[in-house]
Amino acid sequence: MATWLAHMRVAEFFMNRDSQLNCIDFLVGNVAPDFGVPDKDNVKIFTPTKNITHWHTDGEIDAEGFKSKYIQKNGTESPFYLGYYLHLLTDIAFAKYYRKVTEDISTDVDLKRKVTQDYINQDFIFLKNNPNSVFYTMFSKIKKFDNNYLDFFSEDAFTQRIQHTTNYYLAERTHATSEISAKYKVDLDLFVNDITKFLHETFNT
Repeated sequence: MATWLAHMRVAEFFMNRDSQLNCIDFLVGNVAPDFGVPDKDNVKIFTPTKNITHWHTDGEIDAEGFKSKYIQKNGTESPFYLGYYLHLLTDIAFAKYYRKVTEDISTDVDLKRKVTQDYINQDFIFLKNNPNSVFYTMFSKIKKFDNNYLDFFSEDAFTQRIQHTTNYYLAERTHATSEISAKYKVDLDLFVNDITKFLHETFNT
């Protein structure tokens, strides 16, 4: 799945182009599917599970199912729900991109781990080079965001995970580098450019 910051970058693209989306609700919605709260005894177990937060049907993300229930059915264009929907579409695209890049190394666990670490490092390189990123100007300043949208998350889940995400990205990562060979590089700049172009064209047709 795409990184938290990649989702924020997608959100920022639209926030810069539509004043109605230039708000905290839209930004948080773009990251919210990743806000399951980890179990205290096993950090690999989340509540709710990814199957729920990412609207899985038969093992695949059903973005249109989410849209049907929370956007079309309610006749709402809530920035939060729109952001959540964009997150699901972005993850679908990222999964396809990641599989394409790593198809030749599907059984090479060590190399795939390096690929993943490389694109994680790209987040920190981006933040270092972009001090006016929406992460700094808006996301990191959120102190509280009650869940008034989705009953499968707890009321304070978003506040908890926003704080966790903020602390994660504010941690000092001066050592972060992106040095993997171009053949196996999951290029987040390229991906964000491509997905935002696709989404922008899709919603303007």
